[in-house]
Amino acid sequence: MKSWRLIALLTAVVFTFACGFTSVQGPKQKGDIPNVTEEMLYPGFWANKLDDADKVIMTQKEIENYNGNIRKSVNAVADLESYPNVLTHQELREKIKEYKLPRMPQYNIAGHKLKESYFNSLLENRNLKDIKKVNPVRFGLTVNRTNMRSFPTDELLMSEPGDIEFDSLQETSLHLGTPMAVLHTSLDGKWYFCQAASYRGWVAAGDVAIRDKKHVLHFAGVKPFAVVTGNHVKTGHSPHNEAVSNVSLEMGVRLPLVVNPPADLDGQAGQGNLTVLMPLRDAKGRLEIKKAMIPSHEDVTVGYMPYTRANIIRQAFKMQGDRYDWGGRSGGHDCSSFLQDIFLSFGFELPRNTGEQEEMYAIKYDLKNKSDAEKTTVLTDLKPGALLYMPGHTMLYLGRVEGRNYIIHDFATYGKKTGQGGYVSAPAMEVAVTGVDLPRSDGQTFLGHLTSALVIQD
Repeated sequence: MKSWRLIALLTAVVFTFACGFTSVQGPKQKGDIPNVTEEMLYPGFWANKLDDADKVIMTQKEIENYNGNIRKSVNAVADLESYPNVLTHQELREKIKEYKLPRMPQYNIAGHKLKESYFNSLLENRNLKDIKKVNPVRFGLTVNRTNMRSFPTDELLMSEPGDIEFDSLQETSLHLGTPMAVLHTSLDGKWYFCQAASYRGWVAAGDVAIRDKKHVLHFAGVKPFAVVTGNHVKTGHSPHNEAVSNVSLEMGVRLPLVVNPPADLDGQAGQGNLTVLMPLRDAKGRLEIKKAMIPSHEDVTVGYMPYTRANIIRQAFKMQGDRYDWGGRSGGHDCSSFLQDIFLSFGFELPRNTGEQEEMYAIKYDLKNKSDAEKTTVLTDLKPGALLYMPGHTMLYLGRVEGRNYIIHDFATYGKKTGQGGYVSAPAMEVAVTGVDLPRSDGQTFLGHLTSALVIQD
C-alpha cells in the first residue's frame, strides 16, 4: 500500500500535468464583452506573461499566521476554537435579531406579494421565546453543501416579481464539512441558528450533524488532508454505501485523508484513489464518520495548493463561464465567494462579503477620490492575483495588455451604450474576463468605481 506521501507526490504530478498551460484548448465563445480576444480566455495567456508565475508567495505557516491577522482585523470572522460554551439571553437574542425583514415589498415564487401575516410567521419561527437565561452552545459539521439564511425558511423571496436570480433571504452557502457553533433551534425544529467562521445565520437542521466541540474542530483541522481544487468533483461511486457515493464537492472543501487506507473499501481496491473521511448525520442528528474514495483523475490535491500567481490564475479560470449565483443559493458563486474559494485552495480564510474582505489584513492601496489616470497607474504596478474592490463588488486582477488593464470576476450586469448616447443594463451573470474600462449601467466604468486594491502577502 502506498504511503500518503507517495500519493501526495503522484497527485501533484497529475495536477501539474492536467493543469499545465497550453494554447490548444479551444475554441471558446468570446461573447459580447468588448476588448476581449479568444486567447485571453485561457489562464496560460496571463501566467506566461510573468517571470515569477510559479514562485511561492507565502508558505503554509505564513498563511496560517495570516489567517490569525484576518480574524483580528475583521469582526465578522469568528474563531470557533475560542468560541464561548454558553451565551446569555441577551447575547443570543441580539445575534438572532441582527437580521431585519426586507424593507421593500417582497414576492414569492408565484409572483404574489407577501402579506404581513407571512412575515409575522417568519419572526415567530425564530423561537425567541425559548431563549433561556443561559444557552449552551453545541457544535456540528455540515454534511453537504447547504444554504445559510437570514430567517428560518428556504422559500425564495424577491424584491420584484419574477426576479428569481436574487433571493432576499439568502446570505451565503457553506461547503460540506464546515464546522459551526450551533446556537439555537427554530420553533418548527427544522432550522439551526449557527455561527460558522465567516458567517452567522439559519441552516437547515437536516444538513448539520452534532458532536462535541473537540471532535468537530479536530475533523476540520486534522492532518494530513485532501483539498478539492477543481470547480466541482465527485466522490467515487459505491453501490454499497450511497451516503458517500457520487457526492458533489466544490472548490475549497477539505477532508481528512486516511493515512493507511484499507486494502479494499466496499469491495473496491483503493489503487488510483484517495481515501478520505466524510461527515454524515445519523438518525438522531449526531455526527458519524465514513470512509469514501475520490478517484485520482478528479481535481484534488493532498494538502493545500502552493500559493503562486500561476495557481491563483488557474483556480480563477476553472470557474470561467459559471453562472452568477447570488449568495451561492443554487450551488454557484457570487463575486465575493468566487474569490473566497479561489484563496481557500491555498488555505486562506477570507471573509465572506465584499465590505469585510476590503477591510481585512492586507497590503492596501486606497483608490477613493483618485482619478482614473491615478487608478490606472496603481493597477499597472500590481501583479496578477491582486483583489480589486468597489461598493458591492470585487474582482481579481489579471494584468495589462496593449494599454488596457484586465480582470476576471463574477458579475451580474454591465452597461451597453444606446443609440441616444446613454447606457442600459446588460446581463452578464457569469464569471468572465473583462477590461476595467468596461462601462456599468450608469455610464461610469468599473475602473471609475474602484475604491481599493488589496495584495495578499506578508
